[in-house]
Amino acid sequence: MLKFLRRYYRFLLSLLFLVLSLQFSFSRRNLPFPFRQMVSAVSTVSFSLAGGVAGLIDSLKELGRDYLFLRGVVEENEKLRKELELLRLKVARLEELEKENERLKKLLAFAGDGSDLGETVTARVITQDLTPWSKGFFISAGQDEGIERGMAVLTPEGIVGKVYRVFEKASYVVSLLDHRFTLDVRTGKGRVRCLLKGTGSGVVVKYLRTTDDVEEGELLVTTGFEGRFPRGFPAATIASMEEIPGSIFRKVEALPLVDLRKVEEVFVLKGVRESTGRKK
Repeated sequence: MLKFLRRYYRFLLSLLFLVLSLQFSFSRRNLPFPFRQMVSAVSTVSFSLAGGVAGLIDSLKELGRDYLFLRGVVEENEKLRKELELLRLKVARLEELEKENERLKKLLAFAGDGSDLGETVTARVITQDLTPWSKGFFISAGQDEGIERGMAVLTPEGIVGKVYRVFEKASYVVSLLDHRFTLDVRTGKGRVRCLLKGTGSGVVVKYLRTTDDVEEGELLVTTGFEGRFPRGFPAATIASMEEIPGSIFRKVEALPLVDLRKVEEVFVLKGVRESTGRKK
């Protein structure tokens, strides 16, 4: 029934007003002249109203169709926006996997190169603890992988730190910046032996004399005397030097070769291979 009314509403309205007009026309014959004119005017207005109502209904129907169309467009745009966001996430994930693949390639090349390296364990950085009083991080290798306290932690770019605490499946590493970190090193040019020490906010070089032939920017490499680190492995560069009045030693600051904020995978060196093939 409703479907019929929606479809033929214009015809029904016109028929209704026509019937009313005819009724007025027949009834006005018995009316005085002024009333007949009034009925005629009412009939004219009725036809006008019929056309106006029909036009209004058409406008409302058109407005409804426009609303439904716009609503469909909005919903489609929202769907496309979500699909675009999903594609962006997939692209970002692929880019991250590509970067990880490049890092792993470098690690594999590093593990297979260098005669001073012994048995190594590859580990992923789990969390970093770069607070003012502690500069270290946890790695995904522990007692199950044979990790021990004091083992060297490296990347292909240089020294990162050393194992400080060992758990069953993880280990805590103190970095070069940590105040608990020390490392026996020598200068690359003059072969002067000195000590690299973390301060909590940076790295300093201790026991460099004012008479030592040292320059800013000079590379510091490991001596290998500690037994845990390979000999000649890069650790840091000399960033600045300053004379200390009344002292035979200089105040020297160093810059680690590895940006600790960007470290994601590391090597733990379980033993240093000597030229004879033995391990320490």
